[in-house]
Amino acid sequence: MLGLTRRLVGLRDVLDVGCGTGVWLKVAEALGARHTLGLDGPHVPASARLLPADRFIEHDLRQPFALGRRFGLVICLEVAEHLPIETAPALVASLVQHGAAVLFSAALPYQGGTSHIAETWLEFWVELFAAHGYRGVDALRPALWRDHRIPWWYRQNAVLFVSPWRYRSAPRLWRYPAPVSIVHPESYLWANHRPRCALGSSYNRDIYLYQRDPSRMVQDRVGYISDG
Repeated sequence: MLGLTRRLVGLRDVLDVGCGTGVWLKVAEALGARHTLGLDGPHVPASARLLPADRFIEHDLRQPFALGRRFGLVICLEVAEHLPIETAPALVASLVQHGAAVLFSAALPYQGGTSHIAETWLEFWVELFAAHGYRGVDALRPALWRDHRIPWWYRQNAVLFVSPWRYRSAPRLWRYPAPVSIVHPESYLWANHRPRCALGSSYNRDIYLYQRDPSRMVQDRVGYISDG
């Protein structure tokens, strides 16, 4: 995913907001990023962090932040759903303050996950970024949709937001449409099996069929997925 992002907007220096242990930043470094910085709360144990102490800033992401510099790319992946919805405008304002390109994803309604408190549609985030003049670019999801090495929630939700000048100066972005909410089939299967407490073999089987031969999945009379 970051390889494609590098081709689209570059990876010279990267800020990851809600970086966790710093896995995405380590990938960025492997792809040639010259400077990386992570921002997250104290809940990430120092012993688990993959970043040096001087490249991890502890900050409560419910609050705005200002680091005094801008980055070529700002990352914020599957973070916003863990924060109160009323903090969303300030989060987006902080993201665009620090970079002309933002790689962003957030959980859709009913996606499910640990400590999700603000799942909402992508259009909500599109409007918040648009208030700052940032345009959504749906370049990642079509290319990654069937790449099963990547967890489905990134393939479903990851989009780019770019500033007006960044968009004008990057003709390679012009051919991509504006992003809208799209539910990935693997997300649908997860949500469909979860209420039935069938997260074991039947869910795994349906994922297996979808990834290898979607045409073999049919709906039977009692509403269960079966092999055609």
